[in-house]
Amino acid sequence: MQINRDEFLQILEYVRPGLSTKGEKELEQSSCFVFKPGQVQTYNEDICCRASTPFNGELKGAVPSGPLLAMMDKLVEETLDVEVGETRVSLKGKNRGFHVNLEGEIHLPFETVEKPGKFAPLPEGFLDAARLTCPCAGRKSDEFLNTCVHITATHVEAFDNYQVGRYKIKTGFETPALIKAEALKHVPPFGATEIARTENWTHFKNAAGAIMSCRHFNETSEYPDLSEVLPVTGDQMAFPKGLVDAIANAEEFSRLNPDDENYVRIELRNNKLKITGEGASGGYWERKKITYAGPKIVFLVAPQLLSELIRQHSGYRLDGNERLIVSSGRFRYVVCLSKELTDAELEELKAKDREADAAEAAGKDEE
Repeated sequence: MQINRDEFLQILEYVRPGLSTKGEKELEQSSCFVFKPGQVQTYNEDICCRASTPFNGELKGAVPSGPLLAMMDKLVEETLDVEVGETRVSLKGKNRGFHVNLEGEIHLPFETVEKPGKFAPLPEGFLDAARLTCPCAGRKSDEFLNTCVHITATHVEAFDNYQVGRYKIKTGFETPALIKAEALKHVPPFGATEIARTENWTHFKNAAGAIMSCRHFNETSEYPDLSEVLPVTGDQMAFPKGLVDAIANAEEFSRLNPDDENYVRIELRNNKLKITGEGASGGYWERKKITYAGPKIVFLVAPQLLSELIRQHSGYRLDGNERLIVSSGRFRYVVCLSKELTDAELEELKAKDREADAAEAAGKDEE
């Protein structure tokens, strides 16, 4: 049997979000691509994905995703030969090939995922809403509400105790729902065009017919009313030129942080904005001129979100309640600039300031 390499890789990408990243705590086979007649599926408790394949009934069972993806990237031939045995699948190009283990018995509980009924067109703006609000959610698993995106009939929103994002949109959700941000963030790159809801799952379909189902939670009564922190006040100020490039440079380091803690640090003082990105391999900082003569303020923000805000909005506001606000059109973002820090966090910030100032002084001396 022969397959087109690029088409097969695209199919695997459609279902990749359903793979587990939990390590030792993951479900059995949740880090595998599970092949059924004419279909490939993945499942990790929060996401279930499925897409059509060219294998029909020839390939059935679970294949470890890591080696399959790694080796598929190395075979560059347009067409690959595939051989399916009882315990392994072999793929080969012109002068090289590989095989991966195949486990015939399927253990993942796909039957627990309700089948979607009739799909409806995805509301216009929903992908933007997901892309902008997901980075506003928290990462701490013991603070469940913070880790979710709240979807109501009129808006999509998320918060993490010191930043809030809300996108106004008619979602079509007759009852509110919570979807984990770590699941919903995969929907925009998936390219969803249609949506369906069942009792415990929200299902998204793309133009290729692939389906991504995200587990949702219907009990939202404890979700806080974020409206009180969203009013817009303060004078409008323009973002400094070249800030998107500075963010990209800082993210080269911040994205290497463990546990998806990809944040850059923004500091405002003495008519300057300073952006800093630090990670396991080092750090980057850059200063930009702005109009600001108030006290020193510091906050953390996801770099991709900040870049998106700069591209879509003309500027920001600082109000008397120590909030930075970006607002125009459907989306509003608010970050509290007076985040309480523990003694350890405060000392860490001071140490970073001393290191940055020393580095800057050393640079001036060299000049």
